[in-house]
Amino acid sequence: MEKILRFLRFGFSPWRVWMMGLYLIPAVLISSAHSYAQELISVSGTVPDSTGITLPGVSILIDGATNKGTTTDTDGNFKLTVSPAATLVFSGGTAGIAEMLIQSHEGYIDLLPAIPDGWKGEGAVKGLKARSNFTVDFSWKNGRVTSYRVTSPTARPLKVNVNGRMRNVLSKAFRQQ
Repeated sequence: MEKILRFLRFGFSPWRVWMMGLYLIPAVLISSAHSYAQELISVSGTVPDSTGITLPGVSILIDGATNKGTTTDTDGNFKLTVSPAATLVFSGGTAGIAEMLIQSHEGYIDLLPAIPDGWKGEGAVKGLKARSNFTVDFSWKNGRVTSYRVTSPTARPLKVNVNGRMRNVLSKAFRQQ
């Protein structure tokens, strides 16, 4: 930077402007890279619901950045390195919640595969989608399924894991609108 200031004292000419560019561009790039590296901070924490239960599968993105962010782990924890001025956007918790209530990637539908202790008391869901175009409604009490219903566009056989017991059932047909 000192050399740039020396050029500025003697007035401008095309040669001096060109020479300043040789010094200025690398100086700015090095300065920017150095300050960028120094200004990053580590942000970590958990993402809870309104009752304090942590949520897995929540997407945490850096606002304005493309494909930069993370997802909470199975305990709702995350860690991310960002600039101090970054704004974090939290979304997608619904998918994590749905995965705690129903899973269907093993060739059968598993009801309440990973329900948090704080939710075991009593609850119900309607309209959760499972693979192969099945729709599931069910309710539970004390962490055990008390009733369930599986529907699909046409009645089809399927396997459902209910309270640790595998059952062969026939889905109920519904009319698509």
